[in-house]
Amino acid sequence: METEKLLAKVGPVMRSAGLDGWLLYDFRGTNPFARRVLGLEAEGLLTRRWFAWLPASGEPRLLVHGIEAENISILWPTLTYESRESLERGLGQLLDGARKVAMEFSPKGNNPYLSRVDAGTVDLIRSLGVEVVSSGDLLQTFLIWSEAQAEGHRQAAQALARAKDAALGFIRTHLKRGSDVLEHEVQEHLVIALREEGLIFSHPPIVAFGGNAAKPHHRPSSQRPKALKRGEVVLLDLWGKLPGPMPYADLTWIACWGAPELEVTNAFAAVVEARDCAVAFMDEALRTGKEVRGWEVDQVAREVLNAKGYGLFVKHRTGHSLGIEEVHGEAVHLDGFESLDERKLIPGLGLTVEPGVYPGAFGLRSEIDILTHPFGVEVTTPLQNAIELL
Repeated sequence: METEKLLAKVGPVMRSAGLDGWLLYDFRGTNPFARRVLGLEAEGLLTRRWFAWLPASGEPRLLVHGIEAENISILWPTLTYESRESLERGLGQLLDGARKVAMEFSPKGNNPYLSRVDAGTVDLIRSLGVEVVSSGDLLQTFLIWSEAQAEGHRQAAQALARAKDAALGFIRTHLKRGSDVLEHEVQEHLVIALREEGLIFSHPPIVAFGGNAAKPHHRPSSQRPKALKRGEVVLLDLWGKLPGPMPYADLTWIACWGAPELEVTNAFAAVVEARDCAVAFMDEALRTGKEVRGWEVDQVAREVLNAKGYGLFVKHRTGHSLGIEEVHGEAVHLDGFESLDERKLIPGLGLTVEPGVYPGAFGLRSEIDILTHPFGVEVTTPLQNAIELL
């Protein structure tokens, strides 16, 4: 990215947060965010530590080892170092009186998705009298989807819905014939359906029957086949994306062979209410310009589940951002449970909303995808409001 555009993109965010600047750091690829922000992902020989200083106001600069000063393509004023002592002196010159800087760091490891700078390097910067805070909200400005990516996600979401219907049709056909329905065979059918839709995916979908649905990341296996029994819950969790730099879509659907037990129906109603409350909370915040952070959305959903008596059966966060390379993205997650995501919810992102409860004899979640806009939330996947009967 051109320097002027880069500073125009992040400068206002830094100034509004009271930051003196953003200190990007990398050592042999340990911080891929640093390379991505500066467009250095295909850079050549950089085997020593390097730093890039993006001030909230002023001229950006680099600090690079002397033997590699010519190996970095950014044409910024460059300081060099060789020894450990000269590295510290160089950092003092680079920061030039800054007192509060952002780095890829998360206090107490609250958000491991952001923890790319090692503790020793953070200690080094602090030893210069500088406060280090998280760069999470700065990084999010580089994760906003283009309209083409948003449309690619919508198409993937529609394809997932068709694949889900094909899998349920497969189950119904076998039940009508009186044949056993096995988890791994439904998974195999789903894989075929996803590929026929032109989707690619990082891992086969989840198919879980009965008590296996209480394991959120259950893996079906032909070595331990599980046949569907009357009255059991069926959980389908599938994800995929169009080829190229397109985002994932992710969908979970719940069905049951025959009428579900009342406790299952009640639990699913609580999950749906938690989902819808989380969506309504985000929608209002975006429409009114209210600042909301990922953990707060998670709290809204879990308060519903706690009030309904299902708090002890929650095993995961309310939702995650959708990525380009993996289904779990790098932007804000709806999480105050597994981690503490303090990043802001901003327009231009794709996320899942997927509260779930897992009492043991069964497990349930309702997963939808949303896009965030300045005017509110756009739901891109089907909304399930009742358990589908087989």
